[in-house]
Amino acid sequence: MGTLLPPLLAAVNRWLAPASPETGVRDGGLLLWDYTMFGVVVLHWSLVLTLALACIIVRVMKGPAYVADAYALPDRPDDAFDDPPVNHRVFRRADGGHCDGNVRR
Repeated sequence: MGTLLPPLLAAVNRWLAPASPETGVRDGGLLLWDYTMFGVVVLHWSLVLTLALACIIVRVMKGPAYVADAYALPDRPDDAFDDPPVNHRVFRRADGGHCDGNVRR
């Protein structure tokens, strides 16, 4: 839509402009409008390409999703809020399992 709408507006502007045999301010205004719509298309594409580059950079820097923060869920969600919170750390083992910080390795 960002590429098709400005040329469409320029075409509609030329179609609705009154026909005049002499050249003058009207033709200059139409030409200025055409150049402005061309600039809008170039601006749109530069913004799209900049956003795409930023998305690629974020994707590369973020890495795969499987190494995201691990959170050990309780076995039964009903009883999860009955006990007082316990301060312990969960470590990820090399084989993908979890172990408490209190367990001796």
